[in-house]
Amino acid sequence: MPEFGAHVEAWHDFFTLAGGASATLLGLLFVGVSLQAEFRSLPPDSYIRSVAALSFQNFLIVILFALYFLAPDPSPKSIAWPVILTALFPFVSHLRMAMRQLPGFAADRSTYVWHFVVPAISHLAAVGVGIALLRGADDAIGWMVAVVAFLLMIPTRNAWELVISPDNTPVE
Repeated sequence: MPEFGAHVEAWHDFFTLAGGASATLLGLLFVGVSLQAEFRSLPPDSYIRSVAALSFQNFLIVILFALYFLAPDPSPKSIAWPVILTALFPFVSHLRMAMRQLPGFAADRSTYVWHFVVPAISHLAAVGVGIALLRGADDAIGWMVAVVAFLLMIPTRNAWELVISPDNTPVE
């Protein structure tokens, strides 16, 4: 096994757990959305629909990251490019939704930061990991711990918010 493959193999358990947890939490998000009877009647750019869409996206991204790192016979390019491309698209999506939602968060910057800014930063960090891997910095994989942690923690809170917030407002 080449040196890079051995380094990635050391992360096998982490990415297996991350992918499994993300898939499970994605199911929780579906339960949260299904419990909100009025969810379908909300405008597409409403706060709660934006949060649900971004949460879905973040869980899916963690699953994709896990797949990339668990693929057999990895090379820096075979992981780096998918990570970069997978992180760039949601970064742009987060920025667009963040700009649309900003006026509604004039008094609640903390929720805004956690729902929109921190995930966007996490996506940028994943892009950085991909770039570092292309440059031969195999130890950059360690930064994926923070990326995955935030991309799991934030949408998990969002899914919980969907369950306990009957009026579709941010939970303090």
